[in-house]
Amino acid sequence: MEAIGNVGAIGGSIPRILPAIGAGPDAVAPDAASARGSFAATLDSALGSLLDAQRGAEKATLELAAGRSENLHEVMLAVNQAGLAMQLALEVRNHLVDAYHEVMRMTV
Repeated sequence: MEAIGNVGAIGGSIPRILPAIGAGPDAVAPDAASARGSFAATLDSALGSLLDAQRGAEKATLELAAGRSENLHEVMLAVNQAGLAMQLALEVRNHLVDAYHEVMRMTV
């Protein structure tokens, strides 16, 4: 499994929508850059938590298979938590993609 890289770099590639639709640069809120950075930091943290849950489930499964652990209950909990975290991440991604498509369909 490959590690997910730092998503903070995406902040620089997010287009500035207000100037593109005719609003002047003064229309952009002064906290827009910090909000963009905050979103990237939150997303980075959430993806890190997802990766940690998946690694923990994988480690618990391997320890159980190798005979180093006999606690099946904890292994099943770790695997289910990782699965739920993945489902949540996919649902959030789906909602973000839907919101992006809705914004792109708007007429100016």
